[in-house]
Amino acid sequence: MPRSRLVHALSFAVGLVMAGPVSAQVLPSQPVTFLDGRLTVSGDVSAAFSTSDHETYFNYGDYQYDTMRLVRLGAAAALRLGPRVTAGADVRAEGETKGGPWRVYPVSLFLRVRPFAASSFAVAAGIVQPAFGAFMQRRYGLDNLLIGYPLAYQYTTGVRADALPATANDVLNNRAHGWTPNYSIGAGSGVSGLPLINATGWSPGVTVSAHSATMSATVAVTKGGLAAPGSVSWNGGWEVTGRVELRPATGLVLGVSGARGSFVDERLSPIVATAVSNRDPRETAVGLDAEYSWGYWLVRMETVISLRTYPAFLAPYLLDPLTAVGIDGEVRYKIRPGLYAAARVGHLAFGTIDGSAGPAGWDADVTRVEAGLGYSIIRNVLVKAVYQYNRRDSTRLPSLSLGAAQLVVRF
Repeated sequence: MPRSRLVHALSFAVGLVMAGPVSAQVLPSQPVTFLDGRLTVSGDVSAAFSTSDHETYFNYGDYQYDTMRLVRLGAAAALRLGPRVTAGADVRAEGETKGGPWRVYPVSLFLRVRPFAASSFAVAAGIVQPAFGAFMQRRYGLDNLLIGYPLAYQYTTGVRADALPATANDVLNNRAHGWTPNYSIGAGSGVSGLPLINATGWSPGVTVSAHSATMSATVAVTKGGLAAPGSVSWNGGWEVTGRVELRPATGLVLGVSGARGSFVDERLSPIVATAVSNRDPRETAVGLDAEYSWGYWLVRMETVISLRTYPAFLAPYLLDPLTAVGIDGEVRYKIRPGLYAAARVGHLAFGTIDGSAGPAGWDADVTRVEAGLGYSIIRNVLVKAVYQYNRRDSTRLPSLSLGAAQLVVRF
């Protein structure tokens, strides 16, 4: 989409919003139904603008898109085919506000069946999301209090799924270079590294879920793993993820997640088989999260622990798992109806590996602080303004400060 057209489209949207009471009639405030209520359609549009991050790449995610300068269009539909059968789809299109290529991808495309009329037990198959973490449920638009993502769900590390390090030194040479790590085995350069969890990928697979008033549980078997979901460009192995959510008291939500499986591109299997150790590279992750709301306050915490093994080919051998821990906490305070203040503090800590020069962190630790305001012009139109500070333990471009704004419209 040319930048001039984008500017005109956003100006038109803002004009509708600022039209006052009339805009409430132009923009629907809730999903639209068709076919006597059997088909439900919803959508959202968001556009974020920020100062440049073209050198430090703190906010770059997969496909090398800057999450603080992103335009995203989303449409979701659910069609009730029978008393216990539903077809669902959620499709996204996104590109950067500065211009450049766009991508279109399905977040989900599935058929869900509830086998038992008196039970919440359900099975869904198709393109589904891994069952892991709390942020995956609120990563878009109005549900994300700020503009940026928690570090564990976005920050690209110096390792990949489609390219392998030959030695431990290869990993250390790509330290703090997650936007385009380069390895000699597998695919070439120009591809971003893996976050702990990819918040924008899509995976073929199956999910099984059940819920009650105080608890919900989901188990998923998906292709590609948490960090490298299956898509037209990934050929990862199968991974099992699961999440249990408890609601023991009003306003309190507790969650536990786990993941285990293969994440390396299966096209590299013949090469992996020649390794001297770790010939079955695996990804293991554990997540803990909590949320509590009372009065004008909302507090959230989430921790992700990740371990990945890579094949060991040459000395110095990469024998030990690459470990990482991501911790994020955020708080929101409602100042007045429609207006809130929010802040998030996050940190990514990476374990050490043994290279030729001795033990060193396999990637550079990162800290992020983001704070800002959100204001609902009308019920389903939100504007956000934030300040974000990033710092990592590296000598090259170690910090970044930026300001950003976002407009979100949802129905």
